[in-house]
Amino acid sequence: MLADTNSPVADFSLPSDRVAAGPEFAVIIPTFKEKANIPELVERLRRILDGLAWEVIFVDDDSPDGTAACARALAREDARIRVLQRIGRRGLSSACIEGMLASAAPFLAVMDADLQHDETLLPTMLEVLRREPVDVVVGSRYVEGGGTGTWDLSRVRKSRFATRLAQAAIKVPLRDPMSGFFALRADLLHRVVRRLSSIGFKILLDILASSPTSLKVKELPYEFRERTAGESKLDSRVAWDFVMLILDKTIGRAVPVRFFMFMFVGGLGVFVHFAVLTALFAAFKTSFLVGQSGATLAAMTFNGAGCGAGRPSCSPAVSADWRTSASRITCSSNRLSGSSPRWPEFWSASSGTTP
Repeated sequence: MLADTNSPVADFSLPSDRVAAGPEFAVIIPTFKEKANIPELVERLRRILDGLAWEVIFVDDDSPDGTAACARALAREDARIRVLQRIGRRGLSSACIEGMLASAAPFLAVMDADLQHDETLLPTMLEVLRREPVDVVVGSRYVEGGGTGTWDLSRVRKSRFATRLAQAAIKVPLRDPMSGFFALRADLLHRVVRRLSSIGFKILLDILASSPTSLKVKELPYEFRERTAGESKLDSRVAWDFVMLILDKTIGRAVPVRFFMFMFVGGLGVFVHFAVLTALFAAFKTSFLVGQSGATLAAMTFNGAGCGAGRPSCSPAVSADWRTSASRITCSSNRLSGSSPRWPEFWSASSGTTP
């Protein structure tokens, strides 16, 4: 049944003098299973950013706990809250990139949803960007006045070691390049976005290492807080992604990191093959055929597990030329199906042909 075109239609348009200007400051918050922290975080942002033209963009990787739905419920009552829900894609860095590109604000900030970052630093970050010739303002744990909170000695040492590796990959002196709490000018993001790797969790490191020119950076101290709700995302996968990012930013221009990864896993597979063959053929006195069969099966199993569990978090390409970055190969289909990369897929991605 067709609607009556003569019936009155509500006018949702606003007079031109009532159209509000866009936000000056956007806070980008990547989320995954952070529903319990969202209401408290929003309330803190409302208090600390009162009087400013701001917005917050939650970029959620389809959290099973309803994080996106929780943020949407708050957004219905406050137009400054926005939600970007990604389906079939994972990764903090790529989530931050998409969130920043979705905002028209000239100044952008990135922080976690777990309440471990000190949101009271945000107005100061914005003021520094407004008044000083600075490209990036970093919330730092490793300058005077900052700290790592209740971290144990082991975690502090690991963080310090990762920091030294990160410092070698960037062009600016920075005490805390591993920080996930920072603000920057939007035009800087637009200049470097096609160079970004979007691997793993360290988007600040990615931005700093991708800039073709030296950037002006200022660090502000803050004390890292303890998580009170939700679960930590820090695991071996995070460490692997970090290593892949460092390699991509140091040797990735010459040797594609995805190729390096396959060579590394393949080399370990050769070692496993000969180790199992030696054990079966020499120690257990099996026939060569049985030993070779067992060794081949063991090596194939090892390589399959290594490629499946060790591949970096991939996201849709930010640039068409994947050789600039290993993460620019889209592997969403592999992630959704749970399959591992196959050799034909690898060769076709890297050389445009199959073996």
